[in-house]
Amino acid sequence: CKFSHRISSKLISKVLQKVTSLFYRSPGRISTIAVDSTGFPTSYFSYYYSVRAHKERKGFLKVSLAIDTQKQTILSLKVTGNRHHDSQHVRSLLRNASRIKLAHYYVLDKGYDSEAIHRQIREEIHAISYIPIRNWNASYIGGLFRQKMGKEFDRTIYGKRNIVETVFSVVKRKFGGYVRGICFKNQVKEIKLKCIAYSVDRFLKNRLC
Repeated sequence: CKFSHRISSKLISKVLQKVTSLFYRSPGRISTIAVDSTGFPTSYFSYYYSVRAHKERKGFLKVSLAIDTQKQTILSLKVTGNRHHDSQHVRSLLRNASRIKLAHYYVLDKGYDSEAIHRQIREEIHAISYIPIRNWNASYIGGLFRQKMGKEFDRTIYGKRNIVETVFSVVKRKFGGYVRGICFKNQVKEIKLKCIAYSVDRFLKNRLC
């Protein structure tokens, strides 16, 4: 608890960036970056136990990751409260990931379907975005890039998005699928430390292979 209160969240982020940089020794773009989010309960007991014991759970944190689908490394993360929609913070998530590594393709699920997100990836990052349209049967699709998506959607490339779910599964299984911190600042630090532990574990496994 003392460590969590004293250490700076920015310092933890720098450590995560440093560990991630160990995976990339050569310049150039990687193949694909996938973005998705998941929830981390802020209480360590299960939903079943909370019902039987009549204890109220404290909600959950929404954690969004941008990952390299080939090396399964965490390039960027964003932690918010459970009421925030995914699209509200994906733009900063993409910018932070781009500072570490750029990709040729960016794959996101239909919750991120937005002309602004397409424009950021294609005009600012100069990459190709694959985001499925919320309603493929709509009579009219607004936006130039969303219209292109309706004609040029590649399901093979989009299929790599599932790898980000694999990363979430490994983080939760090996380092805990909940957070014990009480205040939001310490909860964010805890999530970042889980990501550092995952990245170090991934790096050591790659070296042994």
